[in-house]
Amino acid sequence: MDHWDEEETTAATVTATNSTSSDGTGRDSWKGDRSEFGRGRSRGRGFRDSSISDGDSWSYNADGGRDGFSGRGGEADGAHENGFRGRGRGGRGRRGGFRRDGDQVGRGGLGGGYRGKDEEIFSPGQDKGPDKGEAAGDKPRVTYVPPTVPDDEATIFSHYESGINFDKYDDILVDVSGTNPPMAIMTFDEAALCESLRNNISKSGYVKPTPVQKHGIPIISAGRDLMACAQTGSGKTAAFLLPILQQLMVGGVAASCFSETQEPEAIIVAPTRELINQIYLEARKFAHGTCVRPVVVYGGVSTGYQIREILRGCNVLCGTPGRLLDMIGRGKVGLSKVRYLVLDEADRMLDMGFEPDMRRLVGSPGMPSKENRQTLMFSATYPEDIQRMAADFLKADYLFLAVGIVGGACSDVEQTFVQVSKFSKREQLLDILKTTGGNRFIRPVSRD
Repeated sequence: MDHWDEEETTAATVTATNSTSSDGTGRDSWKGDRSEFGRGRSRGRGFRDSSISDGDSWSYNADGGRDGFSGRGGEADGAHENGFRGRGRGGRGRRGGFRRDGDQVGRGGLGGGYRGKDEEIFSPGQDKGPDKGEAAGDKPRVTYVPPTVPDDEATIFSHYESGINFDKYDDILVDVSGTNPPMAIMTFDEAALCESLRNNISKSGYVKPTPVQKHGIPIISAGRDLMACAQTGSGKTAAFLLPILQQLMVGGVAASCFSETQEPEAIIVAPTRELINQIYLEARKFAHGTCVRPVVVYGGVSTGYQIREILRGCNVLCGTPGRLLDMIGRGKVGLSKVRYLVLDEADRMLDMGFEPDMRRLVGSPGMPSKENRQTLMFSATYPEDIQRMAADFLKADYLFLAVGIVGGACSDVEQTFVQVSKFSKREQLLDILKTTGGNRFIRPVSRD
C-alpha cells in the first residue's frame, strides 16, 4: 500500500519520500538538493554532483550495483521506490502525491514538492484560474495585413477640390505668442522648399498656404518648438510635414534596409488609427520621388508585417502610442537620431489617458532631451490645463500659434448626431452612405 512518510530535515530543499516496499530490496529513489537516485543498496553505476565541495564526477562500479545518482557524493540506499525527498512536512496521499514546505494535502493531493523560481503557488482548494483559452485578457493573435496601397501618381495625389469657403481662411485672426517669432510666408515659393517638394505640392492641388501653414512652416524651419491650435481642416498636417521633409532632404538622409534597428529622424504620434494613417498618406504623398521613406504602425494589424515594413527603411515613423512603444521595446526602432517629435491631436494625447505613454516615449533610452530635439504639438483645441502640461515637453522659448478661436468649432463643418443602439450602427451607417453619397466624413462615436 502506497503511503507518504513524514519526516523533517535541515537540508536546504524539499524532502519527501514515497515507499512501496518494506523488504529492503532495491528500487528507484530520488533525494532532493544534494540528492540521491539509484537502484539497489550498493552504490553501483552512478553520477556524482556536488555544488559545494565534492566536485562533479561520474563513478562506475560493476559489483552488482545499478545506476546510482548522488548529489553530494552520497550513496543510493535503494530503500524506496520513486521517492522524492524535500524540506519540511508533507501530507499523506496516494501514489503521485506531491507536497511542499509543510503544506499538507489529502490523499492523492497535489501540494507541490518542488517549486521552480517565480512559480505560482496554489493553496488547497484555491481556484487555479480559468481554463486554457479562457484566461483574462487572452486575445486572439492579430494576423490582418492591410491591402497594398497603390503607388501610381494618380492614386497618391488624388484629392478633393477646395471648399467654397477656402478663401475665408485669409480673414481668420492669427495670434503668435512668444519671443522673436519668424515672419510669416504668403506663398509656398517663399518657404524655400526644394524642387521635389514644390512639384508634389503642385500635384496635390495646393495653390496657396493656409494661415496655420503661413506661420507654422517658417517657425518649424527656424528650429523653434511649436504649440499650434487651428480648426479641423485648416492644413495642420502639411504645416509640419513640409518643413520636416525639407530639412531631412537638405541633411541628405536616405532610408536604408541594412539595419536590424531602424533609427528614424522624425516620429509622429496620433491617438487613433484613422488619423495616423491619414498623416502617413500625406507624408507618403509629399515624400514621393525622394529618398525619404515614411512608415506607419498601429494596432489591429499584424506586428510581423509592420516590422518588415520598418526594416525596409524608415525616416519618418508615424504611429499610435501603444504600437509605437511596442516597436521600440522590441528593439526594431531606435531613438538616438530623432530630430523631430510631433504630437497631433495633442490635447487628446495628454488628456485622454495617453500622458503616461507620452512620458514613457520621451523618457525612452536613446531619446534626445527636449533641448536636443524639436517638439511640435498640433490640435484643434487647447484647454489651459493641457497647455500647462504640454509645456513640459517643449523648450522654454516655444511659440504658441492660435488660428481663430482657441477651442472653437469650425463653422464650415456640419455635424449631425444620430443615436442608435449598439447593434444597429452598421445598418444605420449603410443607410446614411446610400442617401448622402461618399463625399462625407462620418465618425462613429459612443458615450462610453
